Amino acid sequence: PGQFVREWMNPLTIGLFAISNSVLPKSKFDDLPTLYNERTYWTGNWYVPKSIQEDLAAKGDPNFSSSGEKKNGDKNTGKDTKEIVLEFIESQKKMEGVPPAYIGWGSMVAVSPEHMTRTAVNSLKLAGMSGIVLGGFAKLDIGMLLKDDNETSEDNEERKLLYEYAKNHVLFLQSAPHDWLFPRCSVTVHHGGAGTTAGKFSFNDSMD
Repeated sequence: PGQFVREWMNPLTIGLFAISNSVLPKSKFDDLPTLYNERTYWTGNWYVPKSIQEDLAAKGDPNFSSSGEKKNGDKNTGKDTKEIVLEFIESQKKMEGVPPAYIGWGSMVAVSPEHMTRTAVNSLKLAGMSGIVLGGFAKLDIGMLLKDDNETSEDNEERKLLYEYAKNHVLFLQSAPHDWLFPRCSVTVHHGGAGTTAGKFSFNDSMD
């Protein structure tokens, strides 16, 4: 690991980083090695245009679509991600009067996928909200609510309650186009990753 750190901090070529200087100013880092400081540049966020995101989602690109996956245990044969999401949002708005929340960890894995899934659903349950949970690198899924090798009978009962809540109020997707999805949610709760944060900053009130 030490070798990789040394090579990374002494780059042979110019490095471009998709980081917004407004969010994380490079000037705040006053201890960077001289060579690294000279050869690296904060370019600002990089965006995939919303139209391209939607086109890729419609084509089933796994980076922007959950087409063909199961929705909370039920197959979505013939439906694309937009159809699945819009149906869920409309059904929850009719029941609760507000759109669902978005929850996602992107490329992060915290403690375990099972822990993350329980945290997301339990938070929604406590808040009395519905939600859209993106699987991300941890591949969060409703089935993880029932998984635990060290469960007690009390824990098992709580997991069953969370599972029942999720079946009625939570949509799990492995991926979806952020620029299209975020404006349709009442709130976004995420890990602060570069791509997700950029997506959150980029959208306006348009929901074409």
